[in-house]
Amino acid sequence: MLGDSRSSSPLDPPPLSQETQTASEAFINGRFSEALETSERLVTQQPCEAWSWRFRGECFLFLQRFEDAAHCFEKAISLGAGGTEDTFLWQALALHHAGDPQGARSILESFLADEPIADTHQCHGELISKARNTLSSM
Repeated sequence: MLGDSRSSSPLDPPPLSQETQTASEAFINGRFSEALETSERLVTQQPCEAWSWRFRGECFLFLQRFEDAAHCFEKAISLGAGGTEDTFLWQALALHHAGDPQGARSILESFLADEPIADTHQCHGELISKARNTLSSM
């Protein structure tokens, strides 16, 4: 879910720091406000860490702060990192719930239209399938 960028493989989640483990435990146990507080410290300490931004976005999503979630997912996507390949799906979901179904649709259509990007993902077939299914349900 969340960690720093020092990983054995670019597709593996980074190792977890103690603070990250605390945030993850809070999130898993439904304490999303507590997880969000920790995520704010993590993105302040490491603003170029995509995992921290993605995690922060997930906290916002579960707190139903959809615009904030979409912004965090966009930041994670712009930074890029192994393990964040499906973040565009989270961003589309957040935009849809924020009242921007066209923005969500645009993200999904863009991913599906950009085959070279889709092919770079280890599990691109699954992601393409998820994107198509999500798009057809909108």
